[in-house]
Amino acid sequence: MTRLLEEINTQIVPPELMADVMQSHAKLHSAARADITEQLLCIIKETRSVETAEDLGRLGISIDFRIRALSKFILDAKNLGLSIDLEDGSSMIKWELVQCAAQEPMLEGNDGYPEFDAQRLLGRYLKLVPVEGRA
Repeated sequence: MTRLLEEINTQIVPPELMADVMQSHAKLHSAARADITEQLLCIIKETRSVETAEDLGRLGISIDFRIRALSKFILDAKNLGLSIDLEDGSSMIKWELVQCAAQEPMLEGNDGYPEFDAQRLLGRYLKLVPVEGRA
């Protein structure tokens, strides 16, 4: 997995494209969202019009891995208020977080699956979003 992640981390992922895939996925019926085939079809549908990518397969895998790593991050950091759960079972995620996830390198987690360095991703996010505090 490490070699694959190294290759995928070199792939530029446009945040807008990643957001399009996530929106396409969110529009699926709740039962279909858990279906890997439906998830991959969302990626294929959104990436097929991308003419600038040298390798659409690598782009698709990179988007898939990043979405999975972002989901894992949000579930681990739910108390940070980085997403809002919707009634249909999907989540609304802040645009700045999608931007950060599209650019942040991934690493192999203890479970063997891709993940983000949570502190690095959060640090990147906080640089984009002003902290709103009250005394």
